[in-house]
Formats: sequence, C-alpha cells, structure tokens
Amino acid sequence: MQSKRIKEDSFTESLFFSDSEREHFEERAAILEYEAGMERKEAERRALESVIGARVNLRCAV
Repeated sequence: MQSKRIKEDSFTESLFFSDSEREHFEERAAILEYEAGMERKEAERRALESVIGARVNLRCAV
C-alpha cells in the first residue's frame, strides 16, 4: 500500500497553525529564503522549527 504524499503547496495548509503562527511561519520562511538565500524547502523547515520553538516557550511560560 502506497502512502499518500501531501502536495508541497498544501503543506502549510495542512498544519494546525493559529493565525499568528501562520503569519510568523510565512514571514520567517520569506526572510530565510530571500534575505538568507536558502532554498524554499529549507526555509520552510527552519520556519516550522521557529513556530514549534515559540509554542514550547509559550507553554513553559504558563
């Protein structure tokens, strides 16, 4: 049985982001891609790590 692959375009839409997390993700990925010269996939991976890190920090602060 083959596993289903998520289309790259729908990847971020499949994540459970709040509006502020989505904004953080998109802004961070764009900065990393355009200003740091990263490939889009790498920029999105690092942006996702940033969102996850922010979630962890928020939970620790509560």
